[in-house]
Amino acid sequence: MARNNSPPALYRSPKANSTPKNVPLSQDEWILCLEVYLRHRGRLPKGNSREMHELSESMRRIRAALAGKPAEHFRPPYGVLRRVQEFQYLDRDPECADKKPKRACDVWNVWGEKPHATVAQIAEAIKKCIVAEEVQAVGDVHLEYNYHVVESQILTRVHTVRERNQRIVILKKEKFQDENKGRLFCEACDFDFANRYPRHGDGYIECHHIKPLSELRPGEETALDDLALLCSNCHRMVHYRRPWLDMRGLEQVLNRADAR
Repeated sequence: MARNNSPPALYRSPKANSTPKNVPLSQDEWILCLEVYLRHRGRLPKGNSREMHELSESMRRIRAALAGKPAEHFRPPYGVLRRVQEFQYLDRDPECADKKPKRACDVWNVWGEKPHATVAQIAEAIKKCIVAEEVQAVGDVHLEYNYHVVESQILTRVHTVRERNQRIVILKKEKFQDENKGRLFCEACDFDFANRYPRHGDGYIECHHIKPLSELRPGEETALDDLALLCSNCHRMVHYRRPWLDMRGLEQVLNRADAR
């Protein structure tokens, strides 16, 4: 009898399990590529170098964190080098931007002229948060606030998870009420949901995490002073454009509106 040499039905080759090669890079992956480019602006590492292997592994972890599942055989080192070289082309010839990936151009426009230390800080924060459980605790949170995410999808998720931490949110509200005769109102514009929507709006206010994304670290405890209470409009405006507004910037916008 002839032997059947075909693989079992459940067999999957590594290639079959691999992530499709044409998956676009996320914002975070481009930021890590830019950090490597700025660090070696004069002479880029080779495709088989240790740095390209480490970058490849970090990008695989980012994809796994964002997709919520393993991403094996993803972003090989030589392919990663080609992504790093995209910034070399943008640096030498800005006119070639219309031929380059949009996300790469967005990252370059925001971060390309920044000091390497600034980009390294955000890249390091991303790498530290890649494996954090916080990142996978929510789905694609960016659409809810219409975020213009140029800084980092990973850190935006960590930021949002901390804003939604009900334990710390309740403590923040209780402390604020103790200091304001039982009232809850927007710290920026003074909007009071209970006054505007009697009974129905009692106890409602949104929490905003004021710590810069680049300073977020996995597993760190959120302090009450890291949160601000905002109405829905002010909270959305904080997140609407990059860079996000801090509390002082939000107050300045509101003051300009009042002065008209």
